Parts: sequence; C-alpha cells; structure tokens
Amino acid sequence: MKLFCLTIAGSDPTCGAGIQADIRTFDRCGVHPFSVITAITYQSATEFYGYNSLSDDLNKQLDTIFTSYPVKYVKIGMIPDVKALDIIVDVVRQYELIVVLDPVSISSAGERLSSEGLELEIEKSLFPYIKVLTPNINEASFYANRDLSNKTTENIAELKEAAIILVKKLYSDNQALAAEKAVVIKSAGIKQGELFDLVCFSTGIGANENYEFMLYQKPKLSFNGNVHGTGC
Repeated sequence: MKLFCLTIAGSDPTCGAGIQADIRTFDRCGVHPFSVITAITYQSATEFYGYNSLSDDLNKQLDTIFTSYPVKYVKIGMIPDVKALDIIVDVVRQYELIVVLDPVSISSAGERLSSEGLELEIEKSLFPYIKVLTPNINEASFYANRDLSNKTTENIAELKEAAIILVKKLYSDNQALAAEKAVVIKSAGIKQGELFDLVCFSTGIGANENYEFMLYQKPKLSFNGNVHGTGC
C-alpha cells in the first residue's frame, strides 16, 4: 500500500511550482498525493501577476481529506494570510502531522506571496511543529537574521551556524527536546557561481545536543530572467 502525503500550497497554472510541482514529486517518489489549495496564483514562468487567497475554503478542503484518509505526512508551501496559517496550525496539531515546510514568502519574480509580516507569525506558531524546514538562501538569511548571500563551500562555517539557529527554532518548551529535526538550506553560493544545499540534522537540543551536516553540490543552470519554481 502506498503512503499518503498531503501538499498544502498555492496553485500554479504553469505547473512549475506549488501543488502541481509537489504532486509530480510525490508521484516520482511512489507516494500517493493529496492536495489542498491555499491560493490561486496568476503567473508565468518568469512573471508573477498576483494571487487570490482561498482561506475561506481551506477547512472544507482539509475536512474532506482527513475524514476519509489516514494522512500523516504533509508538505506546506504558500501560506497567504493569518487565517490560512491558523487553520493549518490547527490541523497539524489535531492530527499530529509530520510536517515539511517550505517557508516561501517571495516569488522568484520578487513579488510577495503572503501578507506583510506573516513570516514572524509562521515562525511563532508553526515552526515548533515542523520536522523539516527547507528555506532558500534568502529565507534562511531572514529567519537566522544573517546575511548568507555570499557564503560558499570555502567559508561555510557561518552558514552552518545559521542552520543551527534555524534548527533550534523548530523546538519549543512543550516538545520533547530529543525529537529529530532538520533544516535544508537550498541554493547557497548562487551569487558566486557555485550551487549547493546544506542539510543540518539534529537529534535534539539541550545538554547532549548534536548536529550533523551534509553538503550537496550541483551545477548552476543559466536562464534568462527569474524562472520560477527553481527552489521547489
């Protein structure tokens, strides 16, 4: 029997990002996909024109899934507003979901995908329930409060420190501090012509905290303009 995995994210008409990209990925991994749409976006491969939040419809979509299927795993992407965030946090807590969060807030074209200031609300209310956090280098810089844009494999120490900062944000006082958590910082080194992902894995924080790192290097591809979906 296939495992179920739910994607909660925006809908992209070009299928380069959002729930469409998630569904394709789930299928390639042999996982049966379910999807709940947080927003309808209007975008092409290089331009972002806007979005319409579907927060008012989220509960109906989620209830349809969880009353019929034993879903335990969820990947969360675009969260357009506080109402959507509150609904998502409630369902994560109610069903004790294992969560991967892509904390996207700005499109590749530079346009906001959420209401202003929502990042801090996501950190406060959703981070403690996340198993794996997957920020790109700009999102990691924001949440770690550090400029990581110029880091390379030659000066990776500060990037590792930032990854540890982010991992620690995934724990809260009412959680078991021995829980396993991970952060994947995507597309580091992009301004220097190299490209790599840094994974920081933690088996817990506190007296015996320990962190393991893995580095995945990849070739940088050249495109004209800001092609969306590159961080999915």
